[in-house]
Amino acid sequence: MESYLVYLVARAAFAFFRALPRRIAVWILDSLAALSYYIDARHRHIAQVNLVIAFPELSERKRKSIARRSFQNVARNLLEISRLPDLSKKNISSLVQYDAECGLNNFEAARARGKGILYITGHFSAWELLPAAHALHGHPLSFVTRPLDNAHLEQYMVRVREAAGNEVLPRRGRPGRSLSA
Repeated sequence: MESYLVYLVARAAFAFFRALPRRIAVWILDSLAALSYYIDARHRHIAQVNLVIAFPELSERKRKSIARRSFQNVARNLLEISRLPDLSKKNISSLVQYDAECGLNNFEAARARGKGILYITGHFSAWELLPAAHALHGHPLSFVTRPLDNAHLEQYMVRVREAAGNEVLPRRGRPGRSLSA
């Protein structure tokens, strides 16, 4: 029951941010991210430890700045998730464009060789928006995710992620479609 309530709250939040003008939604989410950074000591600490490991040469001030922006990036991804159902071939270019020098050219050259292509990405930038954009540009992907702990929210996210033509492959979880980790 609790997981279903969390799912309903998440769906309501998605609907709310989907309905708002982008500028207002970004302002609200940036504010919530800043508040979360100060309230969520556990994840702030995890971010700081990871940044010390990744960038030992940076000052503590710079690492804190990166951590705050990471919280902001996660919040902004919620906006992109909320708007994935509105994306189409007609409007995707207003949000996502391929890099003129290498973007689509490298993908097409690799595909022309007749072999599989493996993208390895991190959770930065608009990680939910980019696969949808790639599919809407005519190049659907199969990608691996760790299923969410909330089964109701996971089912919703798979539907949203696959709506543009992509295929979600859970790292483990659903029988028959799982990849062993």
